[in-house]
Amino acid sequence: STLFLLTLGLLLSASAFTDSTITLTEQNHVLFSGEVTDESVAQAQIQLSRISAKLSRSATIFLVIDSPGGSVPAGNRFIDFANSLPQTIKPLCLFCASMGYHMFQSFGERLVFNSSVLMSHRVSIGGLSGQVPGEAVTRLNEIIATSNRMDEVVAKRVGISVASYQSLIYNELWLSGYDAVATKHADKVAKIKCDEALSSGTRQEKVNTIFGPVDVTYSKCPLISGFLELKPGTESKFRSWSEAADMIRKAKRSVRIQY
Repeated sequence: STLFLLTLGLLLSASAFTDSTITLTEQNHVLFSGEVTDESVAQAQIQLSRISAKLSRSATIFLVIDSPGGSVPAGNRFIDFANSLPQTIKPLCLFCASMGYHMFQSFGERLVFNSSVLMSHRVSIGGLSGQVPGEAVTRLNEIIATSNRMDEVVAKRVGISVASYQSLIYNELWLSGYDAVATKHADKVAKIKCDEALSSGTRQEKVNTIFGPVDVTYSKCPLISGFLELKPGTESKFRSWSEAADMIRKAKRSVRIQY
């Protein structure tokens, strides 16, 4: 009986790390890539609306997140919007840092690859002004309350106390996909691929850097996150192509959170 229980335990544990292959298509996924801003949230909301309108209420929409974080209010608006849709939203994390991490924690079954990276930390603010005592204090209290509510959502999802979660992220919490599943910051290491239409197609994105804008070509498959081609604008002031590439990498992966 001891051997049976041990075998059963191993099988149950293994179920969190295996799955049948999920195929992404243009009709069942949305990619949230880059910084969380009012503009990026608006674009993702439009994409979600269009896909949702074409699917049955029982369908699943896969939300692929590859984000260094950004605006807390914008990210929370996206979470509320996506959770209002009738379909189930399943997030897949490629790189989920800061607000991107909180978005990942806010939907259905949380999927990762072994190579996924998750990061959470404390909220930071800048530019707060006003009278003290007065509106500066009132505004700060609202920010603290919002941050605490976000921490409560994650702590409940992970299955630990709010105090324990806040202790974990005090000096930043970094997790690989495998470790995220082991510690309940994710649900399953998944097998996911893109269909032929996504794998063979490309999409364009304009990325603004300190040296000017760059038109970047990516694969339509959101699992292929590296850029395929760079075209700096005529007003850009890059000294070399490698410098432009470095700027794009930094813009896509530099962790940031703002209020």
